[in-house]
Amino acid sequence: MNLFPSTVRFRQSCAFETDPDGDVVLLIPPPAGWFARLTQGGKTRRLQLDRLGSAVFTACGEDRGWDDLFARVCRAFPDEPDLERRTELFLRHLTQKGWIQALVPPEDDPA
Repeated sequence: MNLFPSTVRFRQSCAFETDPDGDVVLLIPPPAGWFARLTQGGKTRRLQLDRLGSAVFTACGEDRGWDDLFARVCRAFPDEPDLERRTELFLRHLTQKGWIQALVPPEDDPA
């Protein structure tokens, strides 16, 4: 599975805090539209990440590429099963929600 090219770099784009155990808590802002605020509420939501999710999100804060990010996660969780797939899918989820940015450098155009 290769969801991201090797040249992609990741950057955090969501506010967060760290709980006393060192895990990340994402601070999800309230929705922008009035109807969404009416149905979902107007308060900031808190989303608690587990140890693996916290490690992945924290690695994104250092503007790392895929290879560096995955190597760091592998060192922290050496015995975790199916780690590459889980990490890629979690990064994809974070990207789709807008909580991180996947920055792909433009390719050089030979023409």
